[in-house]
Amino acid sequence: MSRRALLYWLIGGLACVVLAAYLFGEYVELETVQKEGEMSLEARRNSWLATERFLKRMGRRTQRIKSPVALDSLPEGGVLVLADGRRGGVMNEARAQKILDWVARGGYLVLERDWGEVKKDPLLAPFGVSGCGCDSKTKKRGIERLEEGERYGLFVEAGLPGSKQRYRLDPKFRTMKAGETPPLWQIENSYGSQILHYVRGRGNVTVVGTLDFLDNDELGDFDHAEFFWALLQRYQPTGVIHFVSRLEYQTLWQWVLTTGWRVLLGAATLILLWLFRVVPRFGGVRAEPEAERRGLSEHLLALGRCLWREGALDTLLDTARREIAYRLAQRHPRIPQLPAAEQSQELARQSGLAAAEIDAALHRKTTPGGSIQLSPETFTRTMQTVQNLERAL
Repeated sequence: MSRRALLYWLIGGLACVVLAAYLFGEYVELETVQKEGEMSLEARRNSWLATERFLKRMGRRTQRIKSPVALDSLPEGGVLVLADGRRGGVMNEARAQKILDWVARGGYLVLERDWGEVKKDPLLAPFGVSGCGCDSKTKKRGIERLEEGERYGLFVEAGLPGSKQRYRLDPKFRTMKAGETPPLWQIENSYGSQILHYVRGRGNVTVVGTLDFLDNDELGDFDHAEFFWALLQRYQPTGVIHFVSRLEYQTLWQWVLTTGWRVLLGAATLILLWLFRVVPRFGGVRAEPEAERRGLSEHLLALGRCLWREGALDTLLDTARREIAYRLAQRHPRIPQLPAAEQSQELARQSGLAAAEIDAALHRKTTPGGSIQLSPETFTRTMQTVQNLERAL
């Protein structure tokens, strides 16, 4: 191929690439579509999982409370987020008073309006909060329309006292009606108050129509996360945040249907296996063989063989020497203070044994490796001398 033909090919290929790029940019439109995936098992079990992880990233420590008894001894300070589900005798007046006293000492309570009759809630009774029976999800006065690109939606604009920052919240809050005790501030619409904030002692109480804005589905909507963080920073910037989602005691039948059936099934299986083992069956009874019992001499012989095989005869000899030294210290405290040769002479005089045998038994030097190299005969003679000396003392 000539140079001119190669040049023509290069120019033609470049023109094709330019044309393809032009057509792609002119007629192909790239669009990113966000698709909601399925929740994990942990998220389905814990509707506030997203809120807990959000607070952890912001440096706040969270803890879940499952037992109503834990509410009786809350640590000083911190935050208590208490959801609906306080009926059935779980939240009695005594427990509610302990929580309110904890708030008065500096705690911060974020309280959801109970789904039942508000007047029977002992936590809301001191503030005179009541339900208005008008939980409408339609458009209300004070709700504005937000236009952001191609997105339209209704929202409630809220703000904290003394702050110019405004937050957009979901308008589908359940509403309440404030009582004779005036709140420090509130967020309301034509049907009633959606959020009420009270001061109690050195602490604060925020009553919300619903805590749904903190669950996994709605935390990222509007300005829910920013608004909750602003509340925490304003009224309790430190301390542990305790989450309580359900405090209803289950009946026996509910427990059996939800969790107890696993326990009952396991117990029934164990009972059936036990019955299968103990119920008499046809056939002759086979006697169990008697357990073989060995004599003491066999045990001692096996122990001696083990020590000899492991090279631990010096351990036995050291033990015997420590016993002799203990007896000398108790009965003849003067002898241990003498030099080794004089000790052997004195012990030979008192026991009638040969001084050389006593010196070999009590003062034999160890090898550099740390173990005493003894033959069976030497070890036997040495131990015999030690035992005779022990009896003489």
